[in-house]
Amino acid sequence: MQWRSKYIVMDTSMGGMLPVVFCEIMSHASVAAALQRVEGGDVVGAGFCQINAEGHYVCYGESTSLQIKSRNDVDSKVLNKMFGVNTNEHKTFGELAGSAFGQDESDVYNS
Repeated sequence: MQWRSKYIVMDTSMGGMLPVVFCEIMSHASVAAALQRVEGGDVVGAGFCQINAEGHYVCYGESTSLQIKSRNDVDSKVLNKMFGVNTNEHKTFGELAGSAFGQDESDVYNS
């Protein structure tokens, strides 16, 4: 059995793409409403996603609760880029965490 998740991609009020992956028991509409209260913006893609054999996100389908279709390859690229899947650089956890918090790798491990 292949596992899948739901996802949405929002174009936030700040002008950036915000991908969110969540479990199938939640509705696209409820997740979108919660994010719109916090982030603002509009849902531009929604549907289902899976991780393929190469470890990449693949998006497909549609959200019936939002009546928005997956943008397939476009949404797949957004998820992979934002979650660091398609990068050619292989960073350590410390490097990733440090860049997220404005620290270098040694600061992350020593705090």
